[in-house]
Amino acid sequence: MAKSKEPRLRLCYCTAYKCDGAVLDEKDWKLHERLSQAQQLLSLEQDVFKLTLADATSALLHPPPCGTSPLSTSPPVSLTMKQPHRPSSDTSPLPTSPPVPAMTDQLPTENPITPAKNSPELNLAEEIYRDLTRIDVTIHHRKRDIEKIIDEWSHENRFPLHAASRFSLRREAKAFLEGEEAWFRDTIARIQSAHMVGDPMNTLLRNSMVIQAQIIIDVVSERIEQWKDMEEARGKGEDFYDTSRHLQHPLRSANPIIVVALFMVVVLNLMANVARLPCNFVLRMTKLLLSEALGDPNDKYLLEQLPSDMRTARSRFMLDPTTTTYASCPTCSYIHLPTHQDGQDIYPARCQFKRYPSSQPCGACLTKFGVKDGKSIRVPARPYMAQSFTAFTAALYTRNGIEEAIRRTNQILSAEELFIHDVNEGEAVRTFKGSDGELFLRSDDEIRTVWSLSYDGFNPLMNKAAGKSVSVGSLAMVCLSLPSSIRYRSENMFLAGLVPGPRQPALDGLNPYLAPLVKELDLCYHRGTWLSQTPECAHGQRSREAVVAVVADLPGSRKITGCAGHSATRFCSLCYLTKHDINNLDRSAWKPVTYEEHHRAAEAWRAAPNKAARKRLYKQNGVRWSELLELSYWDPTKYVVVDGMHTLFHCVVAHHFREIIGTRWRDPVDEDESEGKEVQVPDKLINKARSIMKSKPTQSKLHTLTIPVLRILCAEYDVLNLVKQGAERTKKQPLINALLSAVAPIPIPHTYEGIPFEEDFAKMDIDLLTIDEASDSCGPMLDTKDLCQIQADIASTIRPSWRTSAPKNFGAPGQGKLKADQWRTSIEFDLPVSLMKMWGIRELDAESSSLETRQLKTAESTMYLSMAERWATSHRTSEHHKERYLDHMEKYLDSARILCPNMDLHPSHHNALHLADFFPRFGPIHGWWMFPFERLIGRLQKIKTNFKMGEIEATMMKTFCAASELKVFLQRPGCPKVLLKCAPILESCFPDVSGGTLMHDIQILGDEKNQNRNQKLIPLQRDVQQAFLALTGIQGQDVHEHLRYSVRGRDFAMRQVSKGNSVVFFQPIGASMLVPGIIRQIFSPGKDSTKVFLAVHRFRRADFTNNESDPFLAFPDFGASVWSKDTVDGVEIIEQERRMYGAEYRTWGTDTIVLKPIIEVVEH
Repeated sequence: MAKSKEPRLRLCYCTAYKCDGAVLDEKDWKLHERLSQAQQLLSLEQDVFKLTLADATSALLHPPPCGTSPLSTSPPVSLTMKQPHRPSSDTSPLPTSPPVPAMTDQLPTENPITPAKNSPELNLAEEIYRDLTRIDVTIHHRKRDIEKIIDEWSHENRFPLHAASRFSLRREAKAFLEGEEAWFRDTIARIQSAHMVGDPMNTLLRNSMVIQAQIIIDVVSERIEQWKDMEEARGKGEDFYDTSRHLQHPLRSANPIIVVALFMVVVLNLMANVARLPCNFVLRMTKLLLSEALGDPNDKYLLEQLPSDMRTARSRFMLDPTTTTYASCPTCSYIHLPTHQDGQDIYPARCQFKRYPSSQPCGACLTKFGVKDGKSIRVPARPYMAQSFTAFTAALYTRNGIEEAIRRTNQILSAEELFIHDVNEGEAVRTFKGSDGELFLRSDDEIRTVWSLSYDGFNPLMNKAAGKSVSVGSLAMVCLSLPSSIRYRSENMFLAGLVPGPRQPALDGLNPYLAPLVKELDLCYHRGTWLSQTPECAHGQRSREAVVAVVADLPGSRKITGCAGHSATRFCSLCYLTKHDINNLDRSAWKPVTYEEHHRAAEAWRAAPNKAARKRLYKQNGVRWSELLELSYWDPTKYVVVDGMHTLFHCVVAHHFREIIGTRWRDPVDEDESEGKEVQVPDKLINKARSIMKSKPTQSKLHTLTIPVLRILCAEYDVLNLVKQGAERTKKQPLINALLSAVAPIPIPHTYEGIPFEEDFAKMDIDLLTIDEASDSCGPMLDTKDLCQIQADIASTIRPSWRTSAPKNFGAPGQGKLKADQWRTSIEFDLPVSLMKMWGIRELDAESSSLETRQLKTAESTMYLSMAERWATSHRTSEHHKERYLDHMEKYLDSARILCPNMDLHPSHHNALHLADFFPRFGPIHGWWMFPFERLIGRLQKIKTNFKMGEIEATMMKTFCAASELKVFLQRPGCPKVLLKCAPILESCFPDVSGGTLMHDIQILGDEKNQNRNQKLIPLQRDVQQAFLALTGIQGQDVHEHLRYSVRGRDFAMRQVSKGNSVVFFQPIGASMLVPGIIRQIFSPGKDSTKVFLAVHRFRRADFTNNESDPFLAFPDFGASVWSKDTVDGVEIIEQERRMYGAEYRTWGTDTIVLKPIIEVVEH
């Protein structure tokens, strides 16, 4: 259609509405023009106000309705408008004129047309004048505050120039100015809408106030816009991280049916470890079920949204971590970053790393052929997947409640008390300083966190085929600034990477894998990361992180820090004691290593020009270069802790049982019948077995062979000596293990150093040590009979359900490798009590044999070790704890030297004495031992893989990170309501029921509320009712009984429900000592009552006759004592708030039992 020649739209530049070129139709344009002319006329009238006051009184013709306020209460105008820019200046551009009311002195005092005295018009004009004057004074005061704030923040830093500033953050000052701008806009709108009645001076005052307020608005708006430009410029910097993806839910707009179907399959894959093909089956069957149930052709689009492949379903959830895949050299372990071309990663074909400046490049092949999207490409032959630490911390900080939890934890820095309850109260964290020289964690405007770093090698095949010849390294971190109740959750643990197998890197080969992480950590400490948005800071804030502790077992800590292994001459990384003086227990004679000495030796090793020079320096100083030394704040002499889990349980306790005490187990095998009888094996079976061994032998294939055939194969492969005596005649598994070790892959030699494997870093495994009976004249002290007695004692011990038990075949060859929890339980109760009963209750005399004397000394030595372990593992520590631990540990080591004079102490014994130095530095041991990292490794080993080295690491990495992210998936903003309904189902079907020291510590130290289960209304029995009345004064008839009651991980129950959970140690009213008792009843006086009471029968004191006594009285720090099996008459009522602990006990004599409270906090 042709357009009309006569124009119908015009551009408007009126002053009335400030259109600034707006496009209007002809009618509106004329209206704006008339209003502008009227406004100009009004301005002209004000200019000639002194001569024509009568014209200003025209407002009297339109007075406001009676009873209404002369000022309007209209809401504030919009805050979102285009703000002008102004050049930066150190001075405020606001006018400095006096308040507007001063202008009234220039106005005439007489009015030619004055309303009559006491007229309504005059009273209303005076009221308007008073209101305008009050507002004008407020404008003047607010203007001065704004001038001061702008002057304080006239620089580009985020901190004020003056210490006495009203605000400590720029965003706080910005929020103040935004609020002031809103007030001024609202004020202008109110006074402009007021009816100026009576005196025309009010109109002049109002217009002057509007002009002044508008100037202030323009200046404030300009400064806010300038700060916004600074924030946008910051967002383009290298330190900027956009957190928007973590604050949005990827399924927020998806169909609920599709959401539930996808969530079900992803949970099965990630949390139930269901393989991909079964998950695909569930997906396709769900799709078929929905197609049959819906039926409507209009639902076809809905079904098309449901994928048929598990990988597509997982991608919808956006759970995969932010990672970079490097090509790792199989020879020198150097990693190579890819280049990106046409959407593909291109890796170099050969390794170009030079170990020395004058040496040739490594030249090892880095890639192999692979397939991607149906195309053949070159992929890393040995990939290393590294997760971004910056991306992980950004995702962590954007979770609801994390910022507040970190802030609460960091607030305890100011409290220096006698006792230390957590790692954050330790000296190393409290005094740790930032790059500015101030305390690192004392910051109000940034998120500051400290972390621990761990490295540990593990077998991804779960000790199956190929045994210990396969190893993958785990690099993981834990945020120590989180509360201990959530610190060790998998979603809060950072898995930096899995060092590729099949063997651990030798010598300094771990440094290349540390390099990407160290680079990020250095930037996180010095520069920090600007997060675009967090739940508490919509405009973003900066975060900084630092590593203050390296937690690893002995071989792992030496590898990650570059120190010599435990078998080297310089076996200790903390002092200069040599292997020749390892039996020296005088701690005052140990010269400590300083940071300057360590760093100087490491620099010298790195600068060495060739292999011979490095070897000489390493032998002399016992130090290599570690990538962690690139961190300017990291001190290897202070921040590398001695791991208590491995040192105490896997090393010292295990060594004490196997070496100091010693065992001699004889299986009940009739050797007379077995020896001399040759079993005839057909050649056909032998040839079949040989063919299996020449191919790829597996557990299942070898299990098809008979024991005689397996024995023949072991003899042919010369591994029969690896099978324990007697075992090869009754069981297949020892023979199969020996055969698999014979055909295990041979480690690849590291040609750049000329050694096949790192000898000084050989994995120390106490459980595999054999006992040399000739090393001591007495030999092993526990024979089969004694071990059977200890096993019977363990089986008869009653302990709480949450307490880990030692294996029932403890000490037998088939017990397997004990876990740290089992060693801990055995040394805390089982082994000391059994040895005291067998050897400790006798009295020595002149006729006592040397064996009896040694047995008594061994029982005492075991008690010293147990008491040292009890002080070391307390959930609260202090200088007193340190002294008591050292006293017992030194007594134990002295007794061990007496019992085995020909035995040198192990490096772990030396480290056990160094362990005490970390109590004041890092607090209780539960904050810096290996239990959480070992649990992480256990989860990695349970992940379904294809068992192909080179792919297994990436599978474990992605699956673990995705499963951890899935746990917080339901907490993201915008989570669909249907997923929130899935949360209780997920929690009930996949509870965290794993026990052990770590989970018990989390529950004890956490904020978990008490749980009362299985309530029912019953009447109180008379004796319980009377005791309850005497305690509370409540005449209780019917109460709500609880069969079980949980308090922060401790489960208590009535005696008819659970034997282990019904025996407790409690603090009676008016007493300070703990006494044992058995729970008869648990009840609440009302259904909704928060108080819980326990009816307890106290055990009687044991009556000893014939010069008998309680042998545990000589060892008060052990905590156990002998009591009668009978209880006293009467019942005692105790409240839940009273001190109450679980207990473990066993029969001691005919009418006595030995009981010990399970106390996490040692107080005396």
